[in-house]
Amino acid sequence: MSIQDSLLDHEDNGQITSFYDGPLRNILLLALAWAFTLTTSTLLTTIGPLSVQSLGASDSFAAFAVGVFLIGAAISSVPSAKLFSSYGRFAGFSVGCCCQFIG
Repeated sequence: MSIQDSLLDHEDNGQITSFYDGPLRNILLLALAWAFTLTTSTLLTTIGPLSVQSLGASDSFAAFAVGVFLIGAAISSVPSAKLFSSYGRFAGFSVGCCCQFIG
């Protein structure tokens, strides 16, 4: 299937719809969301140890910030998967946003 075929609206007698109505919009949004996710993870693992050192803690605690991030992600993955499968994506995303806002 070509890009032009994916822009065709088969319910509207084969007329080309706008870019914002087609599947390419979803692909673009997914790519942007994934890029922001990787950017924040990289920023956290870079800035975390530097902020620990700048606060005057020992250098041995610098890796602790990255470890807490990774352990927290691992611990929260199973409950969030069960939440998503039980209540749907919207409820899971909403609870995740609230937890991130609080924590």
